Amino acid sequence: MAEPEQENTAQHKLDMEAYQTYKCKDRAARILMLSSMRNDIMLRFGRHRSTQSVWDAGKIQYGGTSTTRLCQLTLKLIVIRSVKIRQ
Repeated sequence: MAEPEQENTAQHKLDMEAYQTYKCKDRAARILMLSSMRNDIMLRFGRHRSTQSVWDAGKIQYGGTSTTRLCQLTLKLIVIRSVKIRQ
């Protein structure tokens, strides 16, 4: 949500109140999300200024179970199992 332009109307005052409420809730949600992360992960995502930005970055880095991602994880599992068998 973008900050409303400066005007001197009743609508502008309502827009500013809504914007301030949004910013307060967004800030609280962002802090909650960041505080639930490990410190090393929090440092990576702390630079994002909005909750949506943190969410999108996390989704890109950790989300999505595409076919390619499933194949990568399957290969990693096979390698880990083969190393454990050899030991």
